[in-house]
Amino acid sequence: MKNVQTPEHRSCEAVLAKRWMVGDDERPVMDVNYSGTDFYCDVALAGKVELKKEYESEQVLAYHHTRPFWPVHIVVVPKKHISSFTALTRADDAILLELVEVLKTLAAKTQRECGAARILTNLGTYQDSKHLHFHVCSGEPLSKQNYRP
Repeated sequence: MKNVQTPEHRSCEAVLAKRWMVGDDERPVMDVNYSGTDFYCDVALAGKVELKKEYESEQVLAYHHTRPFWPVHIVVVPKKHISSFTALTRADDAILLELVEVLKTLAAKTQRECGAARILTNLGTYQDSKHLHFHVCSGEPLSKQNYRP
Protein backbone atom coordinates (compact mmCIF):
# COMPACT_ATOMS: atom_id res chain seq x y z
CA MET A 1 0.00 0.00 0.00
CA LYS A 2 1.45 3.34 -1.03
CA ASN A 3 1.28 6.30 1.27
CA VAL A 4 -1.20 8.77 -0.23
CA GLN A 5 0.05 12.35 -0.15
CA THR A 6 -1.95 15.43 -1.00
CA PRO A 7 -0.82 19.05 -0.65
CA GLU A 8 -2.61 19.44 2.68
CA HIS A 9 -0.86 16.39 4.17
CA ARG A 10 2.62 16.55 5.65
CA SER A 11 4.97 13.71 4.81
CA CYS A 12 4.99 10.75 7.19
CA GLU A 13 8.74 11.22 7.60
CA ALA A 14 8.17 14.74 8.91
CA VAL A 15 5.45 13.48 11.24
CA LEU A 16 7.76 10.75 12.51
CA ALA A 17 10.63 13.17 13.06
CA LYS A 18 8.37 15.49 15.07
CA ARG A 19 6.88 12.71 17.17
CA TRP A 20 10.18 11.03 18.02
CA MET A 21 11.87 14.10 19.48
CA VAL A 22 12.19 14.24 23.23
CA GLY A 23 12.27 17.89 24.16
CA ASP A 24 15.18 19.50 22.33
CA ASP A 25 16.98 16.17 21.99
CA GLU A 26 17.26 14.93 18.42
CA ARG A 27 17.77 11.25 19.25
CA PRO A 28 15.06 8.61 18.87
CA VAL A 29 13.25 7.94 22.14
CA MET A 30 14.69 4.47 22.73
CA ASP A 31 16.28 1.45 21.10
CA VAL A 32 15.25 -1.58 23.15
CA ASN A 33 16.71 -5.08 23.09
CA TYR A 34 14.23 -7.58 24.55
CA SER A 35 13.94 -11.32 24.09
CA GLY A 36 11.07 -12.27 26.44
CA THR A 37 7.48 -13.10 25.50
CA ASP A 38 5.53 -10.09 26.86
CA PHE A 39 7.31 -6.80 26.19
CA TYR A 40 4.27 -4.82 27.32
CA CYS A 41 3.98 -6.25 30.85
CA ASP A 42 7.71 -6.79 31.34
CA VAL A 43 9.06 -3.51 29.94
CA ALA A 44 6.62 -0.88 28.61
CA LEU A 45 3.95 -1.01 31.34
CA ALA A 46 6.59 -1.65 34.01
CA GLY A 47 8.17 1.73 33.20
CA LYS A 48 11.55 0.21 32.27
CA VAL A 49 11.81 2.20 29.05
CA GLU A 50 11.07 5.79 28.09
CA LEU A 51 8.01 5.95 25.85
CA LYS A 52 6.72 8.71 23.60
CA LYS A 53 3.05 8.47 24.63
CA GLU A 54 0.08 9.45 22.51
CA TYR A 55 -2.58 8.41 25.04
CA GLU A 56 -2.79 6.95 28.53
CA SER A 57 -5.66 6.07 30.86
CA GLU A 58 -6.17 3.57 33.66
CA GLN A 59 -6.92 0.86 31.06
CA VAL A 60 -5.06 1.74 27.84
CA LEU A 61 -1.65 2.97 26.74
CA ALA A 62 -0.76 4.18 23.22
CA TYR A 63 2.82 5.09 22.35
CA HIS A 64 5.26 5.24 19.46
CA HIS A 65 6.83 1.85 18.84
CA THR A 66 10.32 1.55 20.32
CA ARG A 67 11.47 -0.16 17.09
CA PRO A 68 9.20 1.18 14.34
CA PHE A 69 8.60 -0.84 11.17
CA TRP A 70 6.84 2.06 9.41
CA PRO A 71 7.49 5.83 9.38
CA VAL A 72 4.48 6.23 11.68
CA HIS A 73 4.08 3.28 14.05
CA ILE A 74 1.99 3.58 17.21
CA VAL A 75 1.20 0.68 19.55
CA VAL A 76 -2.11 0.58 21.45
CA VAL A 77 -2.18 -1.87 24.34
CA PRO A 78 -4.49 -2.66 27.27
CA LYS A 79 -2.79 -2.31 30.65
CA LYS A 80 -4.51 -5.49 31.83
CA HIS A 81 -2.71 -8.58 30.59
CA ILE A 82 -4.82 -10.13 27.85
CA SER A 83 -2.77 -12.62 25.86
CA SER A 84 -4.40 -12.14 22.46
CA PHE A 85 -7.39 -10.77 20.57
CA THR A 86 -8.92 -14.25 20.67
CA ALA A 87 -8.56 -14.34 24.47
CA LEU A 88 -10.91 -11.38 25.04
CA THR A 89 -13.96 -12.16 27.19
CA ARG A 90 -17.16 -10.28 28.09
CA ALA A 91 -15.36 -9.09 31.22
CA ASP A 92 -13.02 -7.16 28.89
CA ASP A 93 -15.80 -5.28 27.05
CA ALA A 94 -15.02 -1.89 28.63
CA ILE A 95 -11.32 -2.24 27.77
CA LEU A 96 -12.14 -3.29 24.21
CA LEU A 97 -14.46 -0.32 23.74
CA GLU A 98 -11.77 2.07 24.95
CA LEU A 99 -9.17 0.38 22.72
CA VAL A 100 -11.45 0.86 19.71
CA GLU A 101 -12.01 4.55 20.54
CA VAL A 102 -8.26 5.14 20.90
CA LEU A 103 -7.57 3.26 17.66
CA LYS A 104 -10.22 5.30 15.85
CA THR A 105 -8.81 8.60 17.12
CA LEU A 106 -5.17 7.76 16.36
CA ALA A 107 -5.98 6.30 12.94
CA ALA A 108 -7.95 9.43 12.01
CA LYS A 109 -5.07 11.64 13.15
CA THR A 110 -2.55 9.56 11.17
CA GLN A 111 -4.78 9.61 8.09
CA ARG A 112 -5.12 13.40 8.31
CA GLU A 113 -1.36 13.86 8.68
CA CYS A 114 -0.15 11.21 6.22
CA GLY A 115 -3.06 10.56 3.89
CA ALA A 116 -3.43 6.89 4.90
CA ALA A 117 -3.34 4.63 7.96
CA ARG A 118 -3.50 0.95 8.87
CA ILE A 119 -4.75 -0.74 12.04
CA LEU A 120 -3.53 -4.27 12.59
CA THR A 121 -3.00 -6.96 15.18
CA ASN A 122 -1.29 -10.33 14.98
CA LEU A 123 -2.31 -13.76 16.27
CA GLY A 124 -0.56 -17.07 16.90
CA THR A 125 2.99 -17.33 15.65
CA TYR A 126 2.68 -13.87 14.03
CA GLN A 127 2.31 -12.40 17.53
CA ASP A 128 5.82 -11.83 18.88
CA SER A 129 4.66 -10.37 22.20
CA LYS A 130 1.96 -12.46 23.87
CA HIS A 131 -0.06 -9.46 25.05
CA LEU A 132 -2.97 -8.05 23.05
CA HIS A 133 -1.82 -5.02 21.10
CA PHE A 134 -2.71 -3.13 17.96
CA HIS A 135 -0.53 -1.17 15.56
CA VAL A 136 -1.59 2.12 13.97
CA CYS A 137 0.84 2.72 11.14
CA SER A 138 1.42 4.55 7.88
CA GLY A 139 4.00 4.49 5.13
CA GLU A 140 6.15 1.80 3.55
CA PRO A 141 8.13 -0.60 5.78
CA LEU A 142 11.41 0.93 6.93
CA SER A 143 13.06 -2.46 6.42
CA LYS A 144 12.00 -5.67 4.69
CA GLN A 145 13.86 -7.71 7.32
CA ASN A 146 11.42 -9.51 9.65
CA TYR A 147 8.48 -7.73 7.97
CA ARG A 148 5.06 -9.24 8.60
CA PRO A 149 2.03 -7.10 7.80
